[in-house]
Amino acid sequence: MSAWPERSLTAPLQSLLERASAFVLEPPPPGEAPPVPLVREAPPVPLVREAPPVREAPPVPLVREAPPHRAPPRPVVAVLALAPRAGASTLARALAARLAGLDPCGAAVLFTGSPPRGAPPTAAAVRLARRLQSCGCEAGRPVGRLAPVTAGEPLALAAAGAEAPLVVDAGHGSPSEAAVALADHVVLVGTPEVEPALAAAVEAALREAGHAVSLVLARAIAEPPPRLAHALAVPESRLAAQLTLAGRGPRGALAAPIAELAERSLEHARR
Repeated sequence: MSAWPERSLTAPLQSLLERASAFVLEPPPPGEAPPVPLVREAPPVPLVREAPPVREAPPVPLVREAPPHRAPPRPVVAVLALAPRAGASTLARALAARLAGLDPCGAAVLFTGSPPRGAPPTAAAVRLARRLQSCGCEAGRPVGRLAPVTAGEPLALAAAGAEAPLVVDAGHGSPSEAAVALADHVVLVGTPEVEPALAAAVEAALREAGHAVSLVLARAIAEPPPRLAHALAVPESRLAAQLTLAGRGPRGALAAPIAELAERSLEHARR
């Protein structure tokens, strides 16, 4: 037997375990702050960040609204002759051709007992003639920019279905009540030989009835008489008259007075 007292081999190990257990498991004494973790926990981050509210813009129309369409003025003009062979037919054809050139459709209706012949028709005049036929109005062969309608057809039907300027060649001695009743503008055609009292009386009667009237002296060479000084003078021009009778537009000496009559007709149609 050894002379050294017996010591347990497990004593030092047991003491270390007790000290470690006290250090790790025992709560800290009161008053001491809890240990600070070595790594600070970050706040939770949302997976999707919420977008700020978006103000709703007013809806934008895909197609911009067009302004309301307004039909152009399309006058009805009655051309009356105060005397035979006064040149009313030539004036009516020239005025119809001028109004056709000013209208968007490019054609005009000529209501006459003697349709013009000569110039080949335009596409616009052919379309207008077909439109008149579809409305029940028998139209003649188109010439130039004109779609002639014979005098035997109902005038009111031609005026309603034309959708184009309408010039009525009433001539001399033929009934003109229907033409005057529908007309926006009445053109009285005389010559320097016409009695001034007769022309003034017819013009005054039409004005008293509420019609817009223009007095024209065709084949004028000298100044008109004082009583008819307000009349529109149209000089003599055989070449311009022949071109007009063939369905062409007014030229030469007819150009300026016909342009004036066309502007008057459009102005009266706007009222």
